[in-house]
Amino acid sequence: MATSSVLSLIEPLLNQGYCVILDNYYTSPELYEVLLQHKTDAYGTVRANWRNLHPCFAKNKLKSGELVAWQKSKMIALRWRDKKDVCLMSTDHNVFIVMAQTKGGKNIQKPQVVIDYNSTMGGVDRADQAMTFYPAMRKQQRKYYKKIFWHLLEQCLWNAYIMFCKNSDNLVVQVDFIWKAAEFIFLKHQTHSVSVGRSGQHAVGVVNPERLTGRHFMDHIPPTPKKAAPTRMCVVCCSRRDESGKKICKEMRFHCPDCDARLCAVPCFKIYHTRDVF
Repeated sequence: MATSSVLSLIEPLLNQGYCVILDNYYTSPELYEVLLQHKTDAYGTVRANWRNLHPCFAKNKLKSGELVAWQKSKMIALRWRDKKDVCLMSTDHNVFIVMAQTKGGKNIQKPQVVIDYNSTMGGVDRADQAMTFYPAMRKQQRKYYKKIFWHLLEQCLWNAYIMFCKNSDNLVVQVDFIWKAAEFIFLKHQTHSVSVGRSGQHAVGVVNPERLTGRHFMDHIPPTPKKAAPTRMCVVCCSRRDESGKKICKEMRFHCPDCDARLCAVPCFKIYHTRDVF
């Protein structure tokens, strides 16, 4: 993100002596220099290969507990090895090491800036991590506005999940919540199938979203003013062809009312509700 865009977001904090905490999407030496000019400190994670950092900053391999640092006036960048490399920049810290206790009760030495960052940005990092488990955006997506849309969708789903957990006594895992949310949207906003004027067929591409997951029951095709026991072509049979290439046409009296699909009792009813492609 451009430095000017970040500054516009935090403009009310400038020249007030505040300290801003950022993640590696925003952190850069250029931004920190501008913030210093406005009497505003900052610290946060940074990408080791970011431009204007020292070329050796990302090259040296570190052992567990080792640290390398790079300083420019009041600004410092450090890379510390825990289970993996942790890279941070700060205008409010030095390389001071303190003793800290892990969740397992083990005492280890950590840079003060790492402890301060974890205590202030832990919630944001956990949210970013959780959203990467079930991404809505494909890696091949190149259009920036589509990336923004999918990211906002992921963020809305995460926010909704957190609110649901806080206001419900039922424990639901994240993936089940996403599945239920998608299922609810489909059921509420799906376009119902319409007749296309030919026996045994319905609108192309319009199906019941619960075709493979819901409970379905067989029933007779309802009578019409002209026929008390009408018959229709089975949609599964009509999707197949015989050895000569001719479409298989088979009439029957049964259908699935929920899916609005005409189906043979055996085996097409089972095939239609258990196979994605038939």
